[in-house]
Amino acid sequence: MSTSRLFWSRFLAPTVQKQWPALAGGRWKRMARIGNLSAPLRLYSAGNMHRFDKSVIAPEQLATYDEIVQLSKQTEADAPLLIDVREPAELEATGRIPTSINIPVNQVKTELELPAAAFETKYGRRKPSPTDPIIFCCRIGVRSGNAAHEAEQMGFKRVKNYVGSWLEYAEKQGLSS
Repeated sequence: MSTSRLFWSRFLAPTVQKQWPALAGGRWKRMARIGNLSAPLRLYSAGNMHRFDKSVIAPEQLATYDEIVQLSKQTEADAPLLIDVREPAELEATGRIPTSINIPVNQVKTELELPAAAFETKYGRRKPSPTDPIIFCCRIGVRSGNAAHEAEQMGFKRVKNYVGSWLEYAEKQGLSS
């Protein structure tokens, strides 16, 4: 690989992708997260955008702050399952949205594939069926978008992304973020 190509792929390409997605021109493919994780985290870039991406999400796939607040007023059978995909250490540091369960983003697929009894034992909530509503949240809505995309790929039909996620919820509730 030439030096200029190496420099582009290691240093300039990620900057172009994050700051100027239109310039990326669809050249980016799926990227693996750097680090030693048991399951790879899939990040989607400008060239592999999905419909839960914050920049293109349709209103019917978008969960709002009001919907999240209403979850605590609904019965468990009627309420959508709210899944916070942040790491447990993040939840300990900042707090969590009431009624949410925690499934880190790199474990969403594995956990949603659990048998119903195992899921209920582990999370204390009924495992969602493919037609049950699920809302994903994280800190700012990016990881939750990736998790929502993953769930949709698994066959879940009523999936939403709470794009405001923890930062919006904490701000409107007067909590520290």
